[in-house]
Amino acid sequence: MKKIIILIIFFVSGLMSSGIPGKRMYPANEIPEELLDNAEAVVRDYEEIFEIESVSKASRTVRYVVTILDENADEYAEFNEWYDKFRSLTDIKILIYDKNGEVIKKVKANEIDDYCSFSSFSIYEQNRQKLFRPKINSYPYTISIEYKQAYKGLFVYPLWQILPGYDISVERSSFRIIVPEDHKFRYKASNLDIEPQVYQLSGKQDYYWEIKGVNAVEREDYSPYLHESTGILYTAPSDFSIDGYSGNMDTWDGLGMWAYSLIEGRDEITEATKADIRELVAESSDKRDIIRKIYKYMQSKTRYVSIQEGIGGWQPFPAIQVDEDGYGDCKALSNYTMALLKEAGIESFYTKVRAGSNAPEVLNDFVSNQSNHIILCVPMETDTIWLECTSQISPFGYIGNFTDDRHVLLVTPEGGRLVKTRTYTKEENTKVHRAEVSFKDEETSTIKVESTYRGLRYDIVSALLRKSAAEREKWVYNNTAIEKAKIVDFTLEKDPDSDVVPEINSSLHLDVRNYGSTTGNRWFIPLNLLTRVGSGSIPERNRNRRTDIVYRSSFTDIDSISYELPEGYVIESAPAVKEIENIFGSYSVSIDIDKDKILYIRKRTMNKGRYPSSMYDEFRQFYIEIQKMDNCKLVLLKAES
Repeated sequence: MKKIIILIIFFVSGLMSSGIPGKRMYPANEIPEELLDNAEAVVRDYEEIFEIESVSKASRTVRYVVTILDENADEYAEFNEWYDKFRSLTDIKILIYDKNGEVIKKVKANEIDDYCSFSSFSIYEQNRQKLFRPKINSYPYTISIEYKQAYKGLFVYPLWQILPGYDISVERSSFRIIVPEDHKFRYKASNLDIEPQVYQLSGKQDYYWEIKGVNAVEREDYSPYLHESTGILYTAPSDFSIDGYSGNMDTWDGLGMWAYSLIEGRDEITEATKADIRELVAESSDKRDIIRKIYKYMQSKTRYVSIQEGIGGWQPFPAIQVDEDGYGDCKALSNYTMALLKEAGIESFYTKVRAGSNAPEVLNDFVSNQSNHIILCVPMETDTIWLECTSQISPFGYIGNFTDDRHVLLVTPEGGRLVKTRTYTKEENTKVHRAEVSFKDEETSTIKVESTYRGLRYDIVSALLRKSAAEREKWVYNNTAIEKAKIVDFTLEKDPDSDVVPEINSSLHLDVRNYGSTTGNRWFIPLNLLTRVGSGSIPERNRNRRTDIVYRSSFTDIDSISYELPEGYVIESAPAVKEIENIFGSYSVSIDIDKDKILYIRKRTMNKGRYPSSMYDEFRQFYIEIQKMDNCKLVLLKAES
């Protein structure tokens, strides 16, 4: 039950009380013993106050005290906050204590770095960052950080995450949000079984959450994101306003309507470009071919530049400006491509996405700004084409694991709606090696490998397309488990006819000295020379697995290797045929012997999914069996002369 009481003095806190002269603060030996289990740092106290004055104005005050127990947790002692046109950063106070709670350093303002946040590839920017990294070599130590922020324009409200990371415990943490009585805001608690205390103030309401004694969560192999299993509080506005653009995000439809207001009327392009588009598609009747041509046209005349100025953090530059300047950020380039397609009579949709190869899924049931990137959606009669518009080299229609398989917000004139991007299947994500090995004698062999990387496996080698020959050779040596190999030739190229599911083909020719090993008159030849699961890939032993097992991509690997054996040897023993199939995937090895020729075929598939912690031993055993078979050897016996 929410508790409503009238207060004369509504807030009495330890905020800004650290560093009292002559008083020891936060000695490490006062940390409760149970909070030290699996902990590399302990948050001694965290207090955050977010006070809203109106739909466009608020302030935030933070105090954060953490004891660092070893060097693995030094990152949690950093102060790293940014500010811009809409958010100021003031009243920074940083104190460092030794293990006994004595102040050993009071950080001065000139010791805090202040720099542009996006300077490496940005032209327009107002985002700046303040950063301080303590240089302490004696553990444990404690750091206290205090600061204030003022907002002129509100679109994003803070979240309260109880545990800042794995292997971090919390002694005490609190979050307070103060709102005018007539102001509506929303919150969602996840893995948090506490209700807020609600205090009625003069014309305001004060919501207060507090939690104490939260043990550290140990990082586990293939675990879910930390926020999925630990306490977190999400907050968001209903009505909001930033830089004169007002909206409501009670629904995804409403958030989409606001996003559309930022792009409406910004799709004009030059007459010269209109003529280019008409000429480009004049002889095409196939819709997909037209989209492909326009996408390639956009790539050929633009480049990516970050835009971080004012409302530019959310609003794209007009398409005509991109047309004339030849650059833009993800917002501007997506909007520009949308304008080019419109000129060809093709409808497309500006799309907000939470991007990142390991980005968590959005909270579908809690409307808020959860995106950090823009892509373009082009609906087709039977499928959908997704366009990543920031890359000059990305294959047409390929979005990779940066934005695949997740919910995104489609921005339409009628409002926003959640849809799902494409998922690359294990049938599409393939790596196939076809190799021939010829032995001249025990010391000299030749290996020729033809390889195909497809779907998400394309990304394994796609960067090599832009590398020099020397860099390509270095990659081969670092990624081939063949000792004493010399590259004779290595080529690779993208299949020009592959786009949405792209494909790269490579050819590798190696001369190898002393392949395998000999003992007496026996020669031990490793059959798997290309794709081995090493011992370092086996998930750690864990008899008390706490979290689910999460495998984040599906794929299929197939190796087909033909061995032509040298004269004077007979096969003494060969590995047995092996087949494994379970919920996680499958693995098989077959060996076909025909006189002096051996055909070794290895196939492995993995299934993307989430599996209960009770299956962890089975999951680990699957890896152990694969690793064991990947190291199998053929034993040859030298024939008596």
